[in-house]
Amino acid sequence: MKNNIFRINHFAITVSNLEKTREFYENILGFEFVDKHEDMSLPYYGDLMGIPNAKFKIMNLKGYGIILECIEFIYPKQINIDMKVNINGTAHIAFQAKDVPKLYEEWEKKGVNFCAKRAVCIEEGHHKGYHAFFFKDPDGFTLEVMSEPE
Repeated sequence: MKNNIFRINHFAITVSNLEKTREFYENILGFEFVDKHEDMSLPYYGDLMGIPNAKFKIMNLKGYGIILECIEFIYPKQINIDMKVNINGTAHIAFQAKDVPKLYEEWEKKGVNFCAKRAVCIEEGHHKGYHAFFFKDPDGFTLEVMSEPE
C-alpha cells in the first residue's frame, strides 16, 4: 500500500463560519484563498462522510505547502467539542518560525487566543533550545508555532 499513496492532498477542519475562518487564516497565518463552494448537498457527499443528507459549504486555503479545506455544515447541525491536545482524536498543525517570541508579541496585539501566557523556551529534553507556543483558531482548533533549536 505504501507505494500506492504518494502525497497528502489536503488537511480538513470543520468550522462554524467560513468567512471568520478565512479572515483568521489569511490575516494571522498568511494563507491564500483558493476557492469556495456554497452548496455541497449532493447525496454521495453524505455517503462519503457517513452522514446521510449532509449539506455543507467548503472553502480551500493554501499555504506552507498544504491545502487547508474548511467545512461549514448546514445540515446536520454542527456540534462543538473541546479540542484540547490531550483528547484522543484531536489534532494540531505546527508551523515553523524564525523569531517565535517576536511573533507571539505581534499576535498578542491582534488578539490571538493563546494557550500560554508567553512563548515558551524549552530548556531540556528532546526539544531543547526550541521556542514554541500553542494558540487557537476562531473555533478552538489548536495550532502551534515553533522555532528551530538555538
